[in-house]
Amino acid sequence: SQPFGKESTEILRNMIIDKQVTVYWLKKDRFDWKTTDHKTKNGRIIGGVFLEKESVNRKLVEMGAAWHYTAFSKDQTIKVAQDYAKENEFGLWGDKNPTPPWKWRKK
Repeated sequence: SQPFGKESTEILRNMIIDKQVTVYWLKKDRFDWKTTDHKTKNGRIIGGVFLEKESVNRKLVEMGAAWHYTAFSKDQTIKVAQDYAKENEFGLWGDKNPTPPWKWRKK
């Protein structure tokens, strides 16, 4: 329900649907999550998704469809992508006061 959430999901879907992606993961976090069959799993995977040799994570941020979560990611290419999206007011940056998802969830 977060502003631009549905648009972001659609952008990601269009980017990767029916394509093979590679997921490189670093670790699992402490949070539980529900699978599509409503079973609870422990730990979400933290890492990167690649389509061919392009980072899907970075591309989404560059398009203004996702945030760079600097508390966990120090990837400077994603920082540059977010700065570019902000400068050009792409996607969520078209909003005058966008709320980061980690703050939105606390509401």
